Amino acid sequence: MKTVPKLEMLPPTEPSIQSALDTYHDAIHEMVCYGTHILHWILKENKKILPESTELNIAHALLFRHILEHLDSMAIQIKASAIVPSKVQLRVILEAFLSLEYLLEKPENIAQRAAAYFLVGYYKSYNFLMKHTPGTEEYRIQMEDLKKHAKYIRDEDLPDTSAELENIKRLINSPLYREAKEEYNIYTKDNTKDINDLKWHALYNGPKSTFRLANYLNRRDFYDYCYKPWSEEVHSTNLHRGVIVKAEEGYGAFNQLRMPDQAPELVQSTTMIVLSVYELLITKCVPKELNNYRQWSRMYKMVHRNKVERIKFNLVAAPNPL
Repeated sequence: MKTVPKLEMLPPTEPSIQSALDTYHDAIHEMVCYGTHILHWILKENKKILPESTELNIAHALLFRHILEHLDSMAIQIKASAIVPSKVQLRVILEAFLSLEYLLEKPENIAQRAAAYFLVGYYKSYNFLMKHTPGTEEYRIQMEDLKKHAKYIRDEDLPDTSAELENIKRLINSPLYREAKEEYNIYTKDNTKDINDLKWHALYNGPKSTFRLANYLNRRDFYDYCYKPWSEEVHSTNLHRGVIVKAEEGYGAFNQLRMPDQAPELVQSTTMIVLSVYELLITKCVPKELNNYRQWSRMYKMVHRNKVERIKFNLVAAPNPL
């Protein structure tokens, strides 16, 4: 009986490369740990304005927690040399950072922009739920489309979302969002673009796309060199670059999974972006912690950042990219 060969899709990582990946992990993990302190300080500041506080006061905290969650996941993936998925997550972090910076730009506009942030999200949930709640015209159209174009999902497979829809309606009609709702209705009436593509920062004559938002905030460098190139992984385009390599006898081949060669660029970009997030939050939300942040920043540079920048990968044994 012929033996089936064992395929090694993930060959063991060389000790020197794994040591570099461990260093990268430690640098990002330290940022996550310090970030939780910043989040704690922000939430502590919010307690001072209770009971007047509403969900509008936590929009920036929610965006920041979202950033920390993805940053934490990146640390785990980089240690395991899962670099390309980490690029997708850093793109998510950068978009959240742009939203965060726009939200906090002017103290007098924070409540208005926070209302736009929440309301646009609620409307997207509302539009989705209308398609999945029996008795609505949107539901009837959705079911007809599923019958024509879906392979697996049918009417009986969908959960009852009527209670969730009522809750979203209650939130949208809350007095807290009266002004934002008026602005939303004006905007969606005057714009024919699919409202599900609406960016929350487009309301009140704000930037209508991530590209325009980056320009407005003078973050075009982050957009052009991090956000835009890494869109390819999100949209599954130009996937051959760095993947197809020259193999023996002139044949082409695929590089191994978890190829670490892009780790240095990724980690340095991550450090630059996340430290920009921290500086923004400290100066805008908890300026009394500025000295604490400066002390940590000096420590981070000496213990982690300098070490990260000195790492040089030696992948000469790897096949040459086509």
